Amino acid sequence: MGSTEIREVLADTNKAVKNGVQFFFCNTNRGLEEGVFNYLEKKMEKQKYAAAWERFNFPSHMNKVKKHDVIFMYAKGVGFIGVGQASGPVKKLEPQQSGRLRKTWPDREWRIKMEEWFAWLPDEDAIRWPSKTLYRSKTFFDLTDEEHEDVRIAVSKAFLRIGNPVNA
Repeated sequence: MGSTEIREVLADTNKAVKNGVQFFFCNTNRGLEEGVFNYLEKKMEKQKYAAAWERFNFPSHMNKVKKHDVIFMYAKGVGFIGVGQASGPVKKLEPQQSGRLRKTWPDREWRIKMEEWFAWLPDEDAIRWPSKTLYRSKTFFDLTDEEHEDVRIAVSKAFLRIGNPVNA
């Protein structure tokens, strides 16, 4: 699915949900690692993964991801910085397994390969979300349900207004 198709999904998230597309939130685990600020976030962007390394609530949400589902990337303290579509389900790599994004972490790596990033924004263009703490403390969360419709629609529309800076 290319940028034209993801534009259609983002333009009408309710129709997409009716057609089986799911929407998810992934925290980028922003911080300092290996002496580099946003090290993991940069690796996820460059290698096209949405990933989690810690023990986290709602692993069942990550297990639900399938091809063409939409994942919004969120940088804590900054806002939504990326959006793309999954190329398939989650893959789990054990701590000693090769090819991990985060090589020295003692927990399993959960990761979802992305088809492409429709957008990945610099901090100054991030989509701020004035939510309470609903998403800030989450690692990976399903936004498909009706109770999250306002977030899904608002963030989708904001990314559409910005356009496609990844492929511009």
